[in-house]
Amino acid sequence: MDKANRLLVIYTGGTMGMKPDAHGALRPVPGFLSEQIQLLLKQHQDDPLPSVAVKEYEELLDSCDMGPAQWRRVALDIHDAYGDFDGFVVIMGTDTMAYTASALAFMLENLGKTVIITGSQVPFGRIHSDARRNLLFSFSLACTLDIPEVCIVFDQVLLRGVRSRKDDSSSFGAFSSPFFPPLASLGLSVQVDTSLLLPQPRGPLRVHENMRTKVVVMKMVPSSDLAALARLAHLGAPEAKAVVLELAVPGVLRLNDPHLTMTLRKAKQHGMVVVLTAPPPPPPPLTIVAKARGRDRDPGRPVEACARVPGREGVDPTAHREQDGVAGDEASGDESGGGRGGARPSLLYASAMDMTTEACCAKLAYLFGKGLSPAQVTLLMTRNMRGEISGPFVGESRAIARILSVSTADKAAGTEEKGQESQNDVCSHIYSRDALSGLPRAHQQSRL
Repeated sequence: MDKANRLLVIYTGGTMGMKPDAHGALRPVPGFLSEQIQLLLKQHQDDPLPSVAVKEYEELLDSCDMGPAQWRRVALDIHDAYGDFDGFVVIMGTDTMAYTASALAFMLENLGKTVIITGSQVPFGRIHSDARRNLLFSFSLACTLDIPEVCIVFDQVLLRGVRSRKDDSSSFGAFSSPFFPPLASLGLSVQVDTSLLLPQPRGPLRVHENMRTKVVVMKMVPSSDLAALARLAHLGAPEAKAVVLELAVPGVLRLNDPHLTMTLRKAKQHGMVVVLTAPPPPPPPLTIVAKARGRDRDPGRPVEACARVPGREGVDPTAHREQDGVAGDEASGDESGGGRGGARPSLLYASAMDMTTEACCAKLAYLFGKGLSPAQVTLLMTRNMRGEISGPFVGESRAIARILSVSTADKAAGTEEKGQESQNDVCSHIYSRDALSGLPRAHQQSRL
């Protein structure tokens, strides 16, 4: 590696730079880790490492203190130094590292350089610390590989940040990527799977600062009472823009339960997005559409909900619909269904597919921060924007850009009806038969 390559290390805090105080409790010590990094680089001055500059924050934070304000600061620091450095390493605590990595992945739009987040399970000063290996691995990769995304380096693997999660607090291999292979692994040599890497962006780096983080996560177990979810749904968007239902086991929620369906409908009516995430195979999107004209409907009849897996061979993506009165084109008086085979679907919830809960929360905050409506957010949750889900990578594709521009134009013009019509057109395009048939089942694409 050419020493002319420049690496910026942003040290925010965490276990790596801690030392025991007079009572034996670990505390961050200002200046300690920055000094140790310089000593470490001197020991390896003949090795192919870049020139390193360290930016240490005045207040060193524990990982539990890393939230939206701190994500914004890190993102802006990377943006401000973007033209002067070839790569970036962020050192922080491990407990919220996956949340920070997922958030930065969405906040750093058009990222064309490598951003690595790392830390350690054991402080740098301990004999058995994993800090040295994690640091040297991060330093050597950040300016070497053409990986234009936010990653996590821990133990001997380089993981896509938006696919990662911490699942073992007692091991040096604390992080995993449950539905996606590592981008690179360290053995006798560095092995990089180039087929997994995201393409280089076409536009300049931008920082999306407005993360709307009114997102609630609820873990659903067999004993969970739907009453709590129903109360949250009644409060609606002013209290929570979205709720992520983390299913402890697949099938813990009966999707044909009329009480659940009524709760999901109430959440939708109050402007709240519901996302379901679970171990593979992930839950499929649930849709509701209008009944054919000329049929009678009993308004007191319970909703009949059916689940489907998009892209499953032999399954019609427009099949398995809930009978639910007038919707889509019927609502606008279009009896022909707009030439698209009937009324358009209205989503009761979004499937996380193979996204982690950490990625779900970050993506929801990002999309709502764009000023999108709940319907638009629900649709975009199944679009691969940062490599967070399996399926064709679209990034800021024309369909997404069109949704964003429609939302902005509607707000500026104040033409609600026209905006709704345009939004329906975009929704129809994204959830057309062709689009759904190209969306593979997540667990078939995990490549693990």
